[in-house]
Amino acid sequence: MITKAAIHSRYGDAHDVVAIKEVQLAPFNSGTVLVKMIYSPINPADINMCEGKYYVQPKLPCQLGNEGVGIVEDVSGNNQTVHKGDHVIIPFKSKDHWIGSWSQRVVVDAEDCVVIPKEIDLKQASMLTINPPTAYLLLTQFKSFKKGDWVVQNAANSSVGRWVIYWAKQQGLKIANIVRNKDQINQLNQLGSDLTIEFEPRCANKVKEVTGGVSLALNGVGGQIAIETLRTLRSNGVMVTYGAMSKEPVQVGNAALIYKTVSVTGFNRTKWLETTDRKAVKLMYNKILNIYKSKSISIPIAKVFPFSKIKDAINFSNSESRQGKVLIDWRKSN
Repeated sequence: MITKAAIHSRYGDAHDVVAIKEVQLAPFNSGTVLVKMIYSPINPADINMCEGKYYVQPKLPCQLGNEGVGIVEDVSGNNQTVHKGDHVIIPFKSKDHWIGSWSQRVVVDAEDCVVIPKEIDLKQASMLTINPPTAYLLLTQFKSFKKGDWVVQNAANSSVGRWVIYWAKQQGLKIANIVRNKDQINQLNQLGSDLTIEFEPRCANKVKEVTGGVSLALNGVGGQIAIETLRTLRSNGVMVTYGAMSKEPVQVGNAALIYKTVSVTGFNRTKWLETTDRKAVKLMYNKILNIYKSKSISIPIAKVFPFSKIKDAINFSNSESRQGKVLIDWRKSN
């Protein structure tokens, strides 16, 4: 079967290297399912893959798309886990087992799918593969907490940042947010932020005055704001870097290492998937989905583009004025 998909055959600026092409679907063998893709978001990882700068770089030409949601159109063989009509996401991807979600249809192993409750809006479901588990794991893998403990983060208005606020509230934690745009302060406070301050030199002092210092700091930006985020840590605290939105390095002062004995580490969901038992991964996703279903959160969507306008979608996703995610609708060509 032939379908249309977003392909890049060389590395470079995403707008220049991505094109919609006809491709042959993988064989519809026993144990596989045919998924009609509905929505796919544009993530920084997708842009980085086009540039040849991401952790996962499948062999070129590559069908893009780190996440998305689809509806199962057909199943092959005696499948006990995924059924026709199910809404699914496809989180199990690696360099050697790549399944690009920027496509009208994909054929995947049933075991690679996670079934999404149908009451979850499809646009929101398309964004559940990466950011919710990333935020959840950032809060559960690096430190143990008691109710009322503080966590600090930058990149608070990003999708991951919003999920961090959400999961922190679910765990009874307090969350401090350092933002680069003061216009985001009221919005984040409405989401449940306990302290939101605008980034400026020495702004870590304001955080420490309120929190007394935190044990976990989450960095998704790098550069100067990462330095201030690190300074909020108390002794033996941990800063976890999961993103590099500023494309500037993380700098750590000698005093933080020697006198406060802080730890600085990193996290990538895809790498975590590669080293974690598949059953444990699916249990985590099901736990997240059950919590989400009972207490839903809505991630802002800036605009939805038909797949034929993918270059326009990429340009818009890179706009500094954009507020919210950019989605691709794989059912619409114009």
